[in-house]
Amino acid sequence: MKRVFHTILPILNYASEIWGFDEWPKLETLHLKACKYALGVRTNTTTDAVYAELGRMSLQCHRHINILKFLSRLSSLEPERYANKAFIMLVDDADSGQSNWISKSRNLQLFYDIQNSDSHSSTKLKVKKHFEIQLLVKLNEHIT
Repeated sequence: MKRVFHTILPILNYASEIWGFDEWPKLETLHLKACKYALGVRTNTTTDAVYAELGRMSLQCHRHINILKFLSRLSSLEPERYANKAFIMLVDDADSGQSNWISKSRNLQLFYDIQNSDSHSSTKLKVKKHFEIQLLVKLNEHIT
């Protein structure tokens, strides 16, 4: 079962470093249906319980991780690369108040309390931890 999810996840989030800021509810529904099918539970089973049982995260959570890792990679490009020059232009635009990919990525960094110096594994851990805390709060609400 894990192998199936590891195969599907990259397909559903392909190039999400660029487009992954929004929620995309139809993708989440597709992912959730696959999770419920894998567990053999009814379609009206609580989403939070399914994620908790499988140890899964929402696709949006994975997309946020992809965006933050991509931002880190772009930030560390060699100065002579064209991609770095384009990145610097986007940073300048974001610094002047324009809304673009950089400004949205920075908002994600603030939301998850991620520093530029954080490693990829640390970034992933912080995003996952945030999701887990939200999941536990929702599960407690369902139980009470």
